Amino acid sequence: MGRFGSDKVELGAGIKVTRSPWCTTPSAPPAGLGSFGGRLLLSHLPNALCVVLSVWAAARLHRPPFRCVTVRHLTVALSVPVAAQVLDVAVQWRHLTAEGVLMSHAVPALGCVAGWAADRLQEGD
Repeated sequence: MGRFGSDKVELGAGIKVTRSPWCTTPSAPPAGLGSFGGRLLLSHLPNALCVVLSVWAAARLHRPPFRCVTVRHLTVALSVPVAAQVLDVAVQWRHLTAEGVLMSHAVPALGCVAGWAADRLQEGD
């Protein structure tokens, strides 16, 4: 294994959670997304949960010798959601509104913080 060979499993776990059917399938018909509350409940909160789970899965699978270096551990845990966010914004840039830009950045940020906190709480730090 090379220098970054052990990170492949953790990144794969984060990608697997992010690409799972319950994270990629819309949870509501378009009619339910008319109000901000509907979009928050049916789109943004499930998306945040997927980000939390992908960060937590990648962080938990990162092996103990490498977990001691906080920068590397944080990079492994957050790389999948950050890459997904960059791709999402790049693909949908022309269709974003002010609310879309704000929520598309707030949801992954909240999910990353919550997933990292769950890992740290489970670790005992």
